[in-house]
Amino acid sequence: MVPGASLHDGFDLLAEAGLSPLRILPTATSDATRFLGAEDTAGTVAAGRNADLVLLDADPTASVANLHAVSGVVCRGLALSGADLETAKHDLQGRVA
Repeated sequence: MVPGASLHDGFDLLAEAGLSPLRILPTATSDATRFLGAEDTAGTVAAGRNADLVLLDADPTASVANLHAVSGVVCRGLALSGADLETAKHDLQGRVA
């Protein structure tokens, strides 16, 4: 299992199981933080919360496929573009291969 990639596989499996895109989104965010007991600090975007963000090219509530259309992320306050993510992916693949 590869972090990130396996999460996207999970989105597709949830859709195959019949969950709507509108239900899959909180399953991966606020529901997960509630399960982990971290709902006071994470799981939603609000002042004072830990927030890593995924920037999408399309509406994630319209189709589960749109959850795969990542144009960038903000992680620990660092903004990474799609090109940055591709570079990091290729660097990681080089280390694992």
